[in-house]
Amino acid sequence: MKNVLKLIGIIALVAIVGFLSTCSNEDNSTPAHQHQWGDWTVIAPATCIATGSRTRVCTIDATHTETETIPIDTTAHVWGEWNAETEPTCTVKGKGSRICTLNASHEEEGVDIPPLGHNYEWETIKHATCSAEGSETGTCIRDGSTTTRTIAINPTAHDWVQLSGIAPTCTDTGSGSRKCNICNTTETLDVIPALDHDYGNWTLLTAPTCTAVGAETGVCSRDASHTTLRQIPIDPIAHQWGTWAQTTAPTCTTAGIDTRTCNHNAAHKETRTGAAALGHDYGNWTVTKAATYTETGVETRTCSRDATHQETQTITKIPILFTAVSDSTFGTSNNTIRAIAYGDGKFVAGGERGKMATSTDGTTWTVVGNSTFGTSAILAIAYGDGKFFAGGVDGKMATSTDGTTWTAAYNSIFYNGKYYIYAIAYCNEKFVVGGDGGRMTVSTDGTTWTATNYTTYTDYIYAIAYGNNKFVAGGQSRNMLTSTDSTTWTYISTSIVPNYIYAMAYGNGKFVAGGGEYSGSVFIGKMVYSTNGTTWTAVADSTFGTSAINAIAYGNGKFVAGASGGKMAVSTDGETWTAVSNSAFGTSPTAIAYGNGKFVAVGADGKIAYWEDN
Repeated sequence: MKNVLKLIGIIALVAIVGFLSTCSNEDNSTPAHQHQWGDWTVIAPATCIATGSRTRVCTIDATHTETETIPIDTTAHVWGEWNAETEPTCTVKGKGSRICTLNASHEEEGVDIPPLGHNYEWETIKHATCSAEGSETGTCIRDGSTTTRTIAINPTAHDWVQLSGIAPTCTDTGSGSRKCNICNTTETLDVIPALDHDYGNWTLLTAPTCTAVGAETGVCSRDASHTTLRQIPIDPIAHQWGTWAQTTAPTCTTAGIDTRTCNHNAAHKETRTGAAALGHDYGNWTVTKAATYTETGVETRTCSRDATHQETQTITKIPILFTAVSDSTFGTSNNTIRAIAYGDGKFVAGGERGKMATSTDGTTWTVVGNSTFGTSAILAIAYGDGKFFAGGVDGKMATSTDGTTWTAAYNSIFYNGKYYIYAIAYCNEKFVVGGDGGRMTVSTDGTTWTATNYTTYTDYIYAIAYGNNKFVAGGQSRNMLTSTDSTTWTYISTSIVPNYIYAMAYGNGKFVAGGGEYSGSVFIGKMVYSTNGTTWTAVADSTFGTSAINAIAYGNGKFVAGASGGKMAVSTDGETWTAVSNSAFGTSPTAIAYGNGKFVAVGADGKIAYWEDN
């Protein structure tokens, strides 16, 4: 019983599935059936940019169809013509690119172009007969290569010999009996078909060109009076070239291009590489940025063929090289030159033991016979109001109108055998002298002197400079003095300036002062600058390191400073300094003056060196 029930259940399930798998017409006019689909038929193929569609028909009922979308096929391009980089030949692949006509962004590059294959024109060499194969030769119209192939036996290609009756001709039928010379077949016919012409022995009449067909005549082998005329196809490479002409002139960097034109068709052209590139024809170098002592320069030259073609090169920084004077006349040992000044076309230098010398060029020096200083060292020299003024040890002074003949001068402020004169400056028709104990004195002629209010300042005064309508003096203990009239002075103390100020100069709107101070047991060279003599700013890097700065001068738009150890540096603004490549000093420069296009430095061991700053 259980098996019977199970069987009934299976039959019912099959019936339900069958019902669900059948189809019927909407009007239920025909019985339902299960689809039996035929093959898909593509209605619109998919491309690289668009979907396609396909349909299939039920083989039981053609009114039942099914259509579905074919997804975009990213490889289904419609390629345009090849743009050959390397042309293919009959047997060798080329290289090129091509663009899809459906979407120009779809491009194949560097792709193999299939070989073209040979395109033979065939010529019969040996006709096939009723019992033997023939042969023909093919010549490729692309590359001229040749090949041969067999012509199959033609059972009807007999070589008939007329036995009786009338023999056929090329154009007329015959009749009677005939026999094949090849296979011995015989036949008797009431009508023997005309033989047709067998043209050969072709003669060229007009050669084909790239634009026009040619012509040739053939003669029938059966009857020489029968001739024919046939065309020879256009030969796309049969150009008649004109002479080469330059169409693109060569430039500095690219070769020229020559072109020739076909006489048959001006649109047919051929190009070749023409004249070689000319190379640049550069003119002279022109300085576009002058080199300085701190920056390299630039010079440029331009090609005469093309002004857009230029070359640039770096101009090295101007070297700052001092040249040592061969004979300063001061000697060497224990003969330090302490002071130098320029005026009236002449340098005057003085130093230990009252020695003095003059020079018009800073190179050749002449000894001064009597400086009036005896054995006392000359520590300072200045020029003004048509005369040189010198001062030094024991408060001695002297004046000269030519730097050679000197007259001793007296100043009660210094001349007591005890006080030294370290600094002299001239401006506004006044000489200002400073030295020991903060002593300062002023004179308009170098003879009559007036003391200043020096009693408020008791330290050494080593340097005096004038600029911006103001005198500025400095010396020791970070103290400085300023005055607008050289008589009344204002005391300034600032931690910015070094403890010792040995040198000072004014130029380019700034006072620049140098000296140094001890940091523990190490002496460090320091430099400061100011636009008003009151507020000072430290120079970040004077390049002097631990060397005491002993001398500063200004001329021709720049400051030059010297320090112990033979060090020297140059600056155009007093803030940024460039070390001198060679100062020619192995020892310390002590004073510097500018004149006649030269900076002249003097120092220890009787050394003098100059730099021509032209």
